[in-house]
Amino acid sequence: MMLKLLLFLIAFTLTVPANAQPGKTKILRCFDVYEYYPDSTIKAAYHVKNGKYNDYAIEYDTTGAPAKIGIYKKGKKSGNWLYSSGAAERYKKGKTDGLITVPGCGTGKAQAKDSFRMLYEKLTGCR
Repeated sequence: MMLKLLLFLIAFTLTVPANAQPGKTKILRCFDVYEYYPDSTIKAAYHVKNGKYNDYAIEYDTTGAPAKIGIYKKGKKSGNWLYSSGAAERYKKGKTDGLITVPGCGTGKAQAKDSFRMLYEKLTGCR
């Protein structure tokens, strides 16, 4: 009986970290407000000013990977929101103004993905 309990505890301990969101501690240190998926994975991270979303925000997919980065102004999405796929979407006063295409024969998309990754590292590298 004791051996079964020990094996169960070892198996449980080895599976829990596999479900943890990479870099979650950094995200929690760098932003003010968070939304979560039901499994406690961060869905979005925001900065807040005067009770409204303001400045950079990061939205995550259901696996916890960063999916979108953009800016809020006075609680509304604004400007170009970058996608991890290399695409972008423009917002004006909280409403989408359409997707932005990336020029180039694959090189523009690769550069856009690199820009997304570098911005993500910058935003989660605080303190």
